Amino acid sequence: MSCTIRHGVDEPRLGEPLCPECYNYAGSVLFNAMSPELWRRFTQALRRRIAKNAGLTQRDLKEQAVISFAKVAEYQRRGVVHFHAVIRLDGPEGPATAPPAWATPALMTDAVRHAAAAVAVTVPHVPGEPTRTFRWGDQLDVRQITMDGDLSEQAVAAYIAKYATKAAECVGTLDRRVNLLDDLTALPIRDHPRRLIAECLRLGTR
Repeated sequence: MSCTIRHGVDEPRLGEPLCPECYNYAGSVLFNAMSPELWRRFTQALRRRIAKNAGLTQRDLKEQAVISFAKVAEYQRRGVVHFHAVIRLDGPEGPATAPPAWATPALMTDAVRHAAAAVAVTVPHVPGEPTRTFRWGDQLDVRQITMDGDLSEQAVAAYIAKYATKAAECVGTLDRRVNLLDDLTALPIRDHPRRLIAECLRLGTR
């Protein structure tokens, strides 16, 4: 199914499924729940790839470089998170020391792309639920941060700060805890976030 209408940015239907009965609400909820583990595995795979590309063991890599991460999980309109991340490689004492000569932007880009494609998380089996395995999607934008230019340190700091202060308001959900005894039909929200909340509660009881 598809929609050919061009909507404005304030259109309330943005992020709504064209077929709510077809939408994979369980998959959306579980991807969000599994995304921290997916990120953890990504960082592990990234370190392994960097070590391999540099011709080092994992122990040697720790002695030559420090790899740091800053990430923000941002909700899309449909209620599924995606990640914005800054990945930095410094010398063995951190930002006070220069990175090794082998630590090139090309090496880092290759490691990011490899790690993003290599990792997966399978949800622990629950009776009555299908087995689900989650991976990162195909949309991956890797850019080098520079001292000046469009992607400067200052621009990235502002970029990350913007997403770090966002919550789930774009999804149209609530800014308070939802309890099992709440009457979901009485909540002042659209049907899509209501269904997401109901699926969270259903899966939580499993």
